[in-house]
Amino acid sequence: MYLWDVKKYIGIIVTALAALLCCSSCNPYRKMEVRDIALKEVNLFANPATIAVDMTVYNPSRELEITEIQGSVKNGEKKLVHFVTDTLVIPKRCESHLQARVQVFLADGVGVFQLLRVLQAQDLSTLSADASATVKDCLGIRRRKEIVNFKLSELEK
Repeated sequence: MYLWDVKKYIGIIVTALAALLCCSSCNPYRKMEVRDIALKEVNLFANPATIAVDMTVYNPSRELEITEIQGSVKNGEKKLVHFVTDTLVIPKRCESHLQARVQVFLADGVGVFQLLRVLQAQDLSTLSADASATVKDCLGIRRRKEIVNFKLSELEK
């Protein structure tokens, strides 16, 4: 057997293992559930404004690290606020209670009173959100996930 043949077989085996890991490594994370969410603290007088959110998350898969969480809330097509959140680490195979600190920034051309008018109306049917994050599993595999035009009225259900 020649050296070239050995390298060929090792290459095929490594490629097959990599394909198997990529196909099976993060599949159960799609079954992850956010079971409860509540606003714990809102500080509008800080710069930037901060919101503390408590969540109960059920994760049936491996430990996940969610980074680069950012997005915006829109009224129709006009952006009202941008938000950024710290990194979240979700433990494996359990239901856990997490706290996220969200920083909120006003979008360009939006005033505080305009935002308060929208919030006072309490009409979530016109509000939508765009969000993106990077999900990293324990194997180091990263996937960028995006949610576009998520209707906030869906949260009431």
